[in-house]
Amino acid sequence: MSSIAIDCLRGDDPDEAYFAPRRLLARHGIAVAADLMLEIDRKRGGRELIERYCDAKLSLRLEIERRLRVQLVGEGLATLIAPFASLPRARDRIVAARLAAVIPPAVPLPWLEAFVADASPDAQEVARDAVRKCGLESAAMMHRERLMSSPKPLQWARLSTIMELVDPLFLWSREDPANLKVIFDTPPFEFLDEAREIRKRQLKKQGNAPKKADKDH
Repeated sequence: MSSIAIDCLRGDDPDEAYFAPRRLLARHGIAVAADLMLEIDRKRGGRELIERYCDAKLSLRLEIERRLRVQLVGEGLATLIAPFASLPRARDRIVAARLAAVIPPAVPLPWLEAFVADASPDAQEVARDAVRKCGLESAAMMHRERLMSSPKPLQWARLSTIMELVDPLFLWSREDPANLKVIFDTPPFEFLDEAREIRKRQLKKQGNAPKKADKDH
């Protein structure tokens, strides 16, 4: 069923409109179905996507992570994963820590630091990675704040650093706290042109690596 058909169903049969992308995701692992689930029923879609995330291949996990952050923003996703962080199974805590890595660093996650000393070595490793990624995004936001007031050569260096540290999807999402709207909308638009080229290379690289990992497993 196409996204247009699903949109038409929303008014007539909301339940079927929701189940159509849910089936699409379950049967074919098509990531755009996650967008539709979240658009139709954000709370239910978020909960079910996390359940699907637990056993998904790496490439699909990456897409689900991105969509949960973009659609739910930081606070919504933090609220959604908080119960997983307190569950006794290490598997659930690992899921919480993995998703914590895509939550904007300004959103408080009081349990994450404790996970670095978790009883599960796997949870420890994932938590350390999440803390590291949050730190990198914080550093990128510092560069963003200083970019426009820096000398021209340093502006280019800061832009390149930001692009390396933050998922390009978040930088282009106007509702995301990491977005570069102010920089991209300021003439001359040379930063936007350069960022588009960097983004193209990054997305290609990001797309290839998880798919290769899927095959290796």
